[in-house]
Amino acid sequence: MSSVLYENQSLKASILQVFDGDTLLLRYHSEVFVTRCRWIDTPELPRPGQDLDNAPIDYQRQWHWGQVATDWLTAQLENRPYIRVVLKGRDQWGRWLADWYWNRVGFANNIQIALCANGLAANSLPYQQYDFRAKRDLALFKGILGTCARAKERGVGFWADPDFTLPYQYKRAIREDG
Repeated sequence: MSSVLYENQSLKASILQVFDGDTLLLRYHSEVFVTRCRWIDTPELPRPGQDLDNAPIDYQRQWHWGQVATDWLTAQLENRPYIRVVLKGRDQWGRWLADWYWNRVGFANNIQIALCANGLAANSLPYQQYDFRAKRDLALFKGILGTCARAKERGVGFWADPDFTLPYQYKRAIREDG
């Protein structure tokens, strides 16, 4: 059976599970798929086997804010039968990279922007990936970048935490620690 999903498709998908602040399990018709917000990175949750009690403070703060982002997204999606998703391609783990919207496609309805505005996500543009295929793509990325900057300036969410390490810094530290 072939997939009903394709790149640049805009669809209404029902929410099956919130994995974390930037990753969801969705259903579109009979197809179940994992999607990740593009251009943002929310704090990480601890992985199985990570020592929660004896971890460095920056790891503990990462996990705390990862849970806050996950809980916020879960609460926002709780009574919604669906979200609007615009699929943009797959990542190296097979997840669909996508833009998420509360209902209609539009800047004011964008979930990535809302996560950034609440200080629960940092902007993330993969190295040398400046492929903005549509003006809307560039406008959204600029909106994410500006919203993150304003949240930091206002000290919202994790930006107010002096012990917080940005998700990309945390991931680098985990790789270096082995």
